Amino acid sequence: KTIQDLSVAGRHQECLQACQLVLQSETENPSAWKFAGKSLLALGQFEKAQQCLIKAHQLDNKDPEIIKEIGNIFLNLGNRDEAEKCYETALEIDKNYAPAINNLANLKRQSGNNQEAVDLFKRAIQADPKLIQAYVGAAASFLTLGNLDQAKAFAKQALAINESDPGINEILGIICQNKGSHEKAIELYRKELAINPKANNSLLNLGILLLQKGQAAEAVESLIKASAINPSEQCSLLLAQAYQNTGKLKEAIVEYKRLDLSQLKNKMIPFNLGLCLLNTGKNIDAIEALKIAVQLDESF
Repeated sequence: KTIQDLSVAGRHQECLQACQLVLQSETENPSAWKFAGKSLLALGQFEKAQQCLIKAHQLDNKDPEIIKEIGNIFLNLGNRDEAEKCYETALEIDKNYAPAINNLANLKRQSGNNQEAVDLFKRAIQADPKLIQAYVGAAASFLTLGNLDQAKAFAKQALAINESDPGINEILGIICQNKGSHEKAIELYRKELAINPKANNSLLNLGILLLQKGQAAEAVESLIKASAINPSEQCSLLLAQAYQNTGKLKEAIVEYKRLDLSQLKNKMIPFNLGLCLLNTGKNIDAIEALKIAVQLDESF
């Protein structure tokens, strides 16, 4: 009971020590081997975790959680095929084992098979109506499929189970943004970031909406965080625009120069870079940037 409580609480180092104590006197205790493996997996020690879980499975081959956790190790190591086999084996032991159904659904969603994913998420929910990850997964899949009403329905159900679970407010924010309810979307993205400050899509989308509202300084704050987590052309372009709007032209130039101007089709990007360069006294560089804008549209 203590071991299980420590595992659920995420106190993995203590859980591992408790398992080792039990195994000193009960070397064939499958639960101790299982929870030791789960803790080692959570601590990123995949090889040791696998050894413990394989031992647990040898001692108890009727526990679907053990084989599901072995699948999670394969997933962490980038071996999706072996992970999928393990989840299917877990379902051979118990066809209604919701976590394995949910994990299979996630694999389908990640590979772009969103309709198959939805069907599996619904099956996981039937097996365990409290499995919040399945509601979040179904909502995300429906969002990708463009079915905003279904996405919202599943996200709302997830929210009713636990309003502090990461990902839910972001999905609802994207739905509101797509429907043009920008104020509500901003509120939801901020809620998401209070739960998970590293939610990259929330940071990026919040930056876009604040920029559209003319709150460029606040947009900069959000976009800098997004850029630190996951640098991208989109983020650099938005940051450049936000800096330009706040009069920080040197910072804007740095972000514009991260972009491959020769690959862009939008004449306004090299034009805006040209303006920033012109206003900071870099006339020769400004000419080069403005020439690119003219190349994209000779009548510009």
